[in-house]
Amino acid sequence: FVNNYQLIILTHDKMFYQMAKYKISLLEQDNWVYYELHEKKDGLTTRPDIKKNRSYVEKAEDFLNENQLDESANNLRKAAEAFCKKFLSKTDTITEDYSSLDLNGMIVKCKNFALINEINEAPFEELDKYRKFFLNSSSHDDIDNAKFKTEIEECLNLFKTYFELLKIRNVLAVGTKLYFEMNDKKTS
Repeated sequence: FVNNYQLIILTHDKMFYQMAKYKISLLEQDNWVYYELHEKKDGLTTRPDIKKNRSYVEKAEDFLNENQLDESANNLRKAAEAFCKKFLSKTDTITEDYSSLDLNGMIVKCKNFALINEINEAPFEELDKYRKFFLNSSSHDDIDNAKFKTEIEECLNLFKTYFELLKIRNVLAVGTKLYFEMNDKKTS
C-alpha cells in the first residue's frame, strides 16, 4: 500500500519532526526528503521560506565554501556526535550517573568497540585528532586556537569517505527476545 503512494507528513511540532526522522532512519528508508517551512520578512511583508533540511556534513561543506570556518567545524562536531550516538548502543553513550558522554568519551568508546569487533579504528583516531585541534575550540569562545581550512577539509573528507559510507544496521528487531542455553561439555 505505502509503496504505491507518496506520503506527506506535515507538522508544526519540532520534536515530532525529529522523532519521525529518527524512526524513519531506523527503518533504513532513504527515499524520504525533509523540508522546513519558516517565516521570512521582506521589509513589511512576510512570506514562506521553504528549505530542504540538510545534514550536518552538508551544512559544514556549505559553511566551508563560504570560508566560515567556525560554523563549518561546529557542524562537523555535531556530525561526529550524531555518528557516535548512532554507532554506539544507547548505554554506551551515557556515564555511570546517567549523564551524556561528551564527544571525547564517545570517541573512546567507538575506538574500543572498533578494536573489539575488528573494525578499522584509524578513522576514530583521526576524528579524535580533529576533536582536539579544532572541533572543540570551534564550539566555544576560543580565539587562541587557529583553524585552518585544510584541516577542516580533511575532516569533512573523513566523513564523506568513511563515516557516511559506513552502514549501521540492527541485526535484530528492537524488542526481539533471545534465549540462551548453557551447555558445559567438560569431560573429566
